[in-house]
Amino acid sequence: MAVLSKEQLAELEVLLGRIKGVNAARVVLDAEGKVDEIHLLAGSSRSPKQIVRDVESALLASFNIAIDHKKISIAQVEGGDTEDDSREEIRPQVAKVDMALEQNIVRVNVELTIGESKISGSAEGPATSQNRKRLLAIATVCAVENFLNKNGIFVVEDVQELYISGKKAMVVAVAAILGREEENYLGAAYANGDEREAVVKATLAAINRRLRFFVEK
Repeated sequence: MAVLSKEQLAELEVLLGRIKGVNAARVVLDAEGKVDEIHLLAGSSRSPKQIVRDVESALLASFNIAIDHKKISIAQVEGGDTEDDSREEIRPQVAKVDMALEQNIVRVNVELTIGESKISGSAEGPATSQNRKRLLAIATVCAVENFLNKNGIFVVEDVQELYISGKKAMVVAVAAILGREEENYLGAAYANGDEREAVVKATLAAINRRLRFFVEK
């Protein structure tokens, strides 16, 4: 079985999260960096066998990995299918991304729209290449928290640049604090010539599915 790098692990989790019926995916590697366990959170519209078959096919086609189906665990949530949910989704859209550099400090402001509402968030810090990406994700999270009127819900864990199918993509890992528990989300977006907007879109992709939960809390 193939050994996966950190970037390939993130790419794999994004791929599994896009399988029909899957709402979240987490892959556990063994000490050698090989896939040891796959944990999926899924809705109830598809049977576990169907989802497992899709996972096996995706692994084989994209990573040339054949995995024992016993290593794939699926937790199904009744009514948890985002595609079949008739309630209105909360989907922030990117309106504007500004970045200003002053000496060695970069200041980022992200403006989003939710319906007719406009919200914004900002962040600043050292102007390294990697930190600029992280600050874009943090500013996006701040904007969403301003909309929710709740601070400290989301934490940006990591931002990585990957090449998927020969195209540059940004992948963002976000953790959510739920009382004494923690949930981890992963989102991705192709850069398509605009790396800044891709980071914002990837951050939103990571948390969009759970926004309604926080609104209803």
